[in-house]
Amino acid sequence: MSTGTIKKFFDTTFPNLVASKELADRLLEFQVKFITKNQEHMEFFGGNLTGVQVVRFTPSDMDRFFIDTLEIDEDEVREGLYELPVINRDHKVASDAFNNTCMYVIHLFLSDTRLQDKYRQQGAKACALILLYRYLTSQLFNGFKYAADPQIAVATYASLNKKFILKQLGSWNAVLDARVQDLIAPNGLHYKELVQYMDDKKILYAITDSQGRIRDIFKNIYNKFMEIHAKGERIKSSSSTFNFEGEEFLKDKTRGLQVYSQYINSIIEDKNSFVKTEIIDLLTGENGIVHTAPPKLLLETLEWMSVNAKFTNQKEIKEFTDLTLVHSFGYLADNRTVVARSTDIVGLIIRLRGVYMSSRSTEVDLMKLRKLGEKIIKRATSTKNSSTIASVRTALMLYVVIRAFTMQHYAG
Repeated sequence: MSTGTIKKFFDTTFPNLVASKELADRLLEFQVKFITKNQEHMEFFGGNLTGVQVVRFTPSDMDRFFIDTLEIDEDEVREGLYELPVINRDHKVASDAFNNTCMYVIHLFLSDTRLQDKYRQQGAKACALILLYRYLTSQLFNGFKYAADPQIAVATYASLNKKFILKQLGSWNAVLDARVQDLIAPNGLHYKELVQYMDDKKILYAITDSQGRIRDIFKNIYNKFMEIHAKGERIKSSSSTFNFEGEEFLKDKTRGLQVYSQYINSIIEDKNSFVKTEIIDLLTGENGIVHTAPPKLLLETLEWMSVNAKFTNQKEIKEFTDLTLVHSFGYLADNRTVVARSTDIVGLIIRLRGVYMSSRSTEVDLMKLRKLGEKIIKRATSTKNSSTIASVRTALMLYVVIRAFTMQHYAG
């Protein structure tokens, strides 16, 4: 058994790389900035679709990790590892400098009992997530050279059963949070080895096993995606018949926003005009875009809004619908390619869902929308479950957008 050579290499070559509050904070900063790097990163990690968003771990990300976060030289790591007898450079995953460095840093935090537990956990988890981000984005790059058809991705997710961890947990963020426990939880598969860091072969196995688990999660979904692609399936809903009018309002954003806001305000008090079951079916239930939102609760909320919109003491209803449209118009104006690439409304809704569900967003309008939506749902329904309220809130925001943008469809 090869004992301690990897640990000895890191300990002696990088003596200043130690577990600390400062390093834990830098790792957390890197981790958060990566998943919020741009709109596509936020939509992907906050959502449950695969291949629609282009998500990459770039060379600049790698440089920032080694130089700014860890303050060590990647080339020095690689060259030193290659000199170790236990490292076979033909084994790309196990010999990779980034993978080995992440595992070592996780070890530093898990094994340092002098550091406050809060920072031990923060540093270990942030570094483990960064490692899994790189594993997953590598699979995405190999599987999807170009952005996937959103409708096929939606149909793929709808076809998954509860055996798929993505279907169980509802987002890629949640999946990676769960898989991190294999590395950092005391009952995790590799926890003991990562604390001790003495058995080189077990350390390398922890690297390949954790990568293999992410690869298998992706591979199973990718195979399902290709199966649906081959069959030419699309999400089976009336969304395929909706005419998407988003391109038009961008030609005159101010006038377009006013037209759609006035339209929603004019129909909201008429339940038959405002509440459309085909849109509810598209959004909710097991095969819906927001599958965790119960159809009954969304229907109850919409009907409550329709009944109460006329009362002056329910001004939050108009404020909610108006602000939802302001936010969606702003998003589309800033992301015109979303409109240009979309042949129907599904592509837009998928992207907006990722924005609405992102746990990292601090956008002022979106935070206000969430508070208004939560208040309306609590008044309209009897549910007290916070996760259910969050799901219905997302579906409600998307409903308002769809109902506005299908004005001509229903008028026809």
